[in-house]
Amino acid sequence: MRTITIRIDTEVWEALQARATRPFEDTPNSVLRQILDLGPAGRERRGADMSYEELLGFLDGGIKMREVFQPWIVLHLVQKGGQSTLAAMEQAFPPELDDPKKELGIRIRLKQAVEHVLQAHGIARLRNSCVELSVAALSAEQTEAVENRCRRLIEEWREVAASPPGRP
Repeated sequence: MRTITIRIDTEVWEALQARATRPFEDTPNSVLRQILDLGPAGRERRGADMSYEELLGFLDGGIKMREVFQPWIVLHLVQKGGQSTLAAMEQAFPPELDDPKKELGIRIRLKQAVEHVLQAHGIARLRNSCVELSVAALSAEQTEAVENRCRRLIEEWREVAASPPGRP
């Protein structure tokens, strides 16, 4: 990828440093890419797509079910052929799964789930406002298995969310 040199003043430099989330790893370029929703560049990208088995392993044990977003996003992406936008996801998100007491809107919470969980585990990538599944092509049988696992997780989350406080 071709690079371009720009000049910035000290105030901009300090603001970029303040936004760095990974000390010693973030560069001005990675911070700007994060601010502009461009996703990681070149060598910052995950190498190969996740395998079907790795995805199932994540669904079976890697999700912390504080929120329902992760399995719902994976289900949505699989049903949409591996790609969707944040706006389309926001439109499709079932209102009954939302917690109206949350301060942040659905789109922001969906974006956070992609960035902080799914992207961090190599399951999805966020570029601009497009979310892409980072999983190798799935057969029809594998797609059905992933959809079923996601639906099961969503149902488990609903049961926990519906139970009275203090009960597991």
